[in-house]
Amino acid sequence: MWPLAIVSSTMRMIGQFTPQAWAVDAWTTLLSSHGDILAIGREPNIRAPFAVGFFTVATLQLRRVLATGSVECGPL
Repeated sequence: MWPLAIVSSTMRMIGQFTPQAWAVDAWTTLLSSHGDILAIGREPNIRAPFAVGFFTVATLQLRRVLATGSVECGPL
């Protein structure tokens, strides 16, 4: 986890698809720009769909494990 400002433009573009990038952007804004909650308002809104998606996948996986009684590593 590092600021996307120190990587190439290609990596910056790819990094925007990860929740960690948005968290680091918010942290950087708070620390180096002396920002406040209003300054990072966009980042939590971007991370929320990631959280919902990961929660949905985890719920479906747990439901499958509980229904079959076996734990398998692999694709859903």
